[in-house]
Amino acid sequence: MEFAANPLLQLALVVSGLLLCLYLFASLKGELRRGERKRLQQKAEFEKERDALRAQLDALKEALREAEDRSRPASVSGMNLNKRSQVVRLHRRGERPEQIAAALSIPLNEVELLLKVHRTVVGKL
Repeated sequence: MEFAANPLLQLALVVSGLLLCLYLFASLKGELRRGERKRLQQKAEFEKERDALRAQLDALKEALREAEDRSRPASVSGMNLNKRSQVVRLHRRGERPEQIAAALSIPLNEVELLLKVHRTVVGKL
């Protein structure tokens, strides 16, 4: 018998092709479901890690804020450390102590004392 002439053989091939397609469709659906479950699980794990990292970041921010509060410029003879650095900077530019005292509105003897302290500290380095 010829292939084209046998309708049962043709029907069997069509049915087996359809069954194969149905099997592939079902297995693809199952694989997609497994992939979706895995993705949701990974998402939950990432969110958990993100929350933990945020908590650590908040703790670090708080620690930094506390450290900054502790390291704020202390008052030295009624003058903060920022003024001290300004005195040294102006002195390095070549300003005279009288000019520095006038520019920063601080007493001349305080400017001279700061410059002496600075020279002593630099000399020890």
